Amino acid sequence: RLHFLGYMDVWSKPLPDGGDETAVQAEPQIWLSLNKHLLVGGEAEISRNFLPTDKWEFMPTLGFKWDF
Repeated sequence: RLHFLGYMDVWSKPLPDGGDETAVQAEPQIWLSLNKHLLVGGEAEISRNFLPTDKWEFMPTLGFKWDF
């Protein structure tokens, strides 16, 4: 009845001073099947050092999904 989906990307980019900076972007999802077609749940967009900011960001979303 529970569905876990999503992705996570991690990469680094060089800085002008010779160092590097690591960026992270992830969108884990969790969905609960209410019946054969209808699911309720959501996702959380989590990022760090991803444009436009260089701080941790967390943006949750709730929703319904219909599987055909």
